[in-house]
Amino acid sequence: MNFMRSIWVLVVVAGIACACRQADVRTYTLPVTGVKNAACEEVIREALKRTEGVQADKLIFSPGAVIVTYDSMRLARKNIEAVIAEAGFTAGDTPANPAAVTNLPPACR
Repeated sequence: MNFMRSIWVLVVVAGIACACRQADVRTYTLPVTGVKNAACEEVIREALKRTEGVQADKLIFSPGAVIVTYDSMRLARKNIEAVIAEAGFTAGDTPANPAAVTNLPPACR
């Protein structure tokens, strides 16, 4: 009888483990100021490429915004804003890091 109980417990635990959310992929349109050309886009792309949970290959740049696809189980929107701000651009209501702005390509300042 203990063997059957152990099997039952194992089945229940396995079912619960499989039911846990593994990922929650979302798309976020983030207002970003100062993105003037492809060089600016590349700075942001490189910063986000190093950020776990962001699908950097799915970034879409539009005038005044970046559309980001990310896993919300790994990071929050504010984390994405912080990464872009640290790269030198104002993202949402997170201001650009002044030191990073001075390191941007001249066409992006």
